[in-house]
Amino acid sequence: MRRRMVVVITALMSVMLVLSACGGSNPSKAVSDQLDQIKSAEMGDELASVVDSAELSDDNKELYESFVKKLHDFDYEITDEEISSDGDKATVSVKITTYNFGKAYLNAYEEIITGMGSGSFNADKMYEELFSSLSDVEDKDFEETVKVACRKNDSGDWESDVTTNNVLVDAIFGGLQSVVEDMQDL
Repeated sequence: MRRRMVVVITALMSVMLVLSACGGSNPSKAVSDQLDQIKSAEMGDELASVVDSAELSDDNKELYESFVKKLHDFDYEITDEEISSDGDKATVSVKITTYNFGKAYLNAYEEIITGMGSGSFNADKMYEELFSSLSDVEDKDFEETVKVACRKNDSGDWESDVTTNNVLVDAIFGGLQSVVEDMQDL
């Protein structure tokens, strides 16, 4: 069952971060444009395919969709920009503030393990506990400042590593990615 939970969360991470490359007039603008694109991404068909592959009940689909809406509700602040002496590379520091989905996932996992030990959990109940816990997180108390690498492309526009920067992705997901990865090592 842990594997099914990990597959659903990992699929969501992949779907959410599929973006077209954005160029910007400066490194901070390139990063900001991509983060704004993530925040406003419409994921109708992609979300439906993840939900269908997990065979979620209608109630659990609603909880999942509520969780996905919260994922898009992160805040960010560009705190620093450093451009290399040759002017072709830069580092942009971004402070991400969001919900602590990693902690919520761990709490749900503990409840699921306890329920499985008593024989009261099936796959549907597992997803209900997981997505209920993730969508019920109320406070944006997860903060992390991340460095994003940028470079000038052949057209002279700035591009960033927003979608491939694992530390940034983990921050946007409120620590969820690192928790899921740690659990896979168990």
